Amino acid sequence: MGVICYKFNMIKKAIGFYERSINKNKHYEYSYLNLAVIYKYKDTKKGIEILSDGINNCSKVHFLYYNRSCFYALINEENKACEDIITALKLYPQFLKYVLEDEELEKVRKLSSFKEFSAKLHIPSYYPMKR
Repeated sequence: MGVICYKFNMIKKAIGFYERSINKNKHYEYSYLNLAVIYKYKDTKKGIEILSDGINNCSKVHFLYYNRSCFYALINEENKACEDIITALKLYPQFLKYVLEDEELEKVRKLSSFKEFSAKLHIPSYYPMKR
C-alpha cells in the first residue's frame, strides 16, 4: 500500500503504511528503503536515520548500505559514503557497475580510500558513464 500511495502522491499515507510495516516486521528491509526514499531530497538526514535503522535491524543488506551512501553523498559526507560503498561491495560485488556509473557517487570515487579499495580489487578508478 505504501508503494501505491507514494505513486499517487499520497505521501502521508505512504509514510504511515511504511511505518506500520516496520513496526510489524523490523526485519523487512524494503520498508526501510522505500520510507527513506520519500525523505531523500526533503530531509536527507532523516532518510539516513531510517536506512541506519534498517541496517541495524536487517543483517547484511547490501542495498541499504548502497542507498545510504548515496544519501551521504547528497549532503557532502563523502567519507561516510565511501565506507558504505565499500561495505556494500564486500557484501555484494555486483553493485560495482552501479557504483562506477552513479553520478551521485562521483566525488566518492575520487577519494583515496575508494581508490585504494578499488586497486586491491583491480577495479578501474574511473569508469565512463554510459548514456
